[in-house]
Amino acid sequence: MPIFSYLCAQLMMWIQHVDAIDLVFKGIVIGVVASAPMGPVGVLTVQRTLNKGRWYGFVTGLGAALSDIIYALITGLGMSFVMDFVERPRNMYILQLVGAVMLFAFGWITFKSNPTKVIHPSKGQRGTLWHNGLTGFLVTLSNPLIVFLFVALFARFAFIVPRHPLEQGLGYLAIMAGAIAWWWGLTYSINKVRNSFNIRGISWLNRTIGVVVMVVSLMGFYFTLRGKALYEMKVAKQLIASNVCEYLLYMWQIEDTLRAFSLDTDRIAKEYVSRFQLSDSEAREEMEWIENLVRMMREEGCVESGHLQMNQGTLSLLVDLHQQLLRSPKHPFYSAAYYKALPFIVELRAKSGKEETGELETCFNCLYGVMMLRLQGREVSSETQAALADISHLLALLADAYKREKNGELEL
Repeated sequence: MPIFSYLCAQLMMWIQHVDAIDLVFKGIVIGVVASAPMGPVGVLTVQRTLNKGRWYGFVTGLGAALSDIIYALITGLGMSFVMDFVERPRNMYILQLVGAVMLFAFGWITFKSNPTKVIHPSKGQRGTLWHNGLTGFLVTLSNPLIVFLFVALFARFAFIVPRHPLEQGLGYLAIMAGAIAWWWGLTYSINKVRNSFNIRGISWLNRTIGVVVMVVSLMGFYFTLRGKALYEMKVAKQLIASNVCEYLLYMWQIEDTLRAFSLDTDRIAKEYVSRFQLSDSEAREEMEWIENLVRMMREEGCVESGHLQMNQGTLSLLVDLHQQLLRSPKHPFYSAAYYKALPFIVELRAKSGKEETGELETCFNCLYGVMMLRLQGREVSSETQAALADISHLLALLADAYKREKNGELEL
């Protein structure tokens, strides 16, 4: 029981630090996309569903899902060796572009392929469920080229599974869940329309999947390019290079500033950008950056509140580094700063009424709230100032560690 209680406590602490929903969603999408194309195992699953029954088709797909997770693990293991390279924003940008191109090529090949060529006449023997599942596993395992599909998917969706064992397990379980959900839905649908489903239906389904994959890849390509324009903004770029914590607070302030003008770019240009002494080219650059931000805020549902995905991504990277520093015996000063600030963090979370908010996000909320109070000329209580000192010290150490990590100087 003590071990079980300890594991539960560790799990709850981890959930507070990790954007688990985002990780699970990406994993499920990857599992579905990897399973959907009508290759040999897909056609075999459809055949067995029609000839033998739904459960025989489903266990065939289940065997394929088990094989897929093996290749997903191989892909993730390979990417973990270059984690430091992959996690850098510029390198991630390049990988996402490459992943989008590879995914489009895969969608095009799927669209042009003819899956009916691999159809074989049924021998009329059902066999056991175990035998059907094993053949599905072996058919998929015999195609190692699926690794390239997982590389493209991992890169496109920025599915970089962190080093923490619980995060790794959740990510790969989500991929498995996505694959199983696909085979469950496919066999259920085929079983329902078994009297009207034929070879033409297989070809139609395969072409539809190819089109969907190509559309997803093109959307990903577009959003990645747009993200690049934001990354190149001069002020933000300087801040993220010098102090990532100041960068995040700056971006939060920009989000609220744009909301104050109701995301109206004309008002922003006249009432905000015009206050600064900028040249014509600098003003155009500033407005291009702001217009991109406004577009992203509208598309991502951040009009009234919330933060952009790219800012959430930066926070997730800091949370991951924060956890690594706490686990590392080489950084006792960071651990000491954390435990000194912890009582204030717990108190702030209790006062906010948002117990689900992560500890690090609570720290940023504190700093941002104090910054807003000072801009408004309002008084900051002595209790808040005491908390601010320890929290600021913790985030300063974290920002320094982040900078050293990006420069390859941090030992964990």
